[in-house]
Amino acid sequence: MFMRRAFSALLVSCSVFALSATTAPAATAAPVSVPSAESAVALSISPGSGVIQIRNRSGKCLEVENSSTANGAQAQQWDCNGQAGSYWYLEYAFGNNFEVRIVNSRSGKCLDVSNSSTADGARVQQWSCANVGGQRWHVMNTSGATHVIRNVSSDKYLEIENSSTANGANAQIWRQLYQSGMYWH
Repeated sequence: MFMRRAFSALLVSCSVFALSATTAPAATAAPVSVPSAESAVALSISPGSGVIQIRNRSGKCLEVENSSTANGAQAQQWDCNGQAGSYWYLEYAFGNNFEVRIVNSRSGKCLDVSNSSTADGARVQQWSCANVGGQRWHVMNTSGATHVIRNVSSDKYLEIENSSTANGANAQIWRQLYQSGMYWH
């Protein structure tokens, strides 16, 4: 019974995240407590639940540069104009219900930390899906429809470089500093 209630709660959280059509204000946020890995309820959406756009607090979408299908294409933010590279789906990673792969629906490639780096500022790109730490993510609710996306291997967060609001600003990982560029809807 507990598992059924927990799964239902996760689906509601997923629906809010995946179906959110509103754009978030670009204002800088006050610090929000981010759950620890042990207490986090990761976004646990069942495979095949559909494609989503992942929006940064700037209101821009996470996308693959030029909607490329190549390995190594940079993940960045851009206005949400329906471009093919801005659609993603989530799938369970490695049989673990608390880890997901974030897969670009155009290329079929995974959101990936380059070389599974653990360094602040490490490049986030797309790469063929494999059993590597740089492609394992926790999507955690911080409040309401706001989420952080933490790379499991590095324990660092997906963010937009310098919390930029510009089109083409690169995605990277960074330690938790409560900057607006690390919050997603």
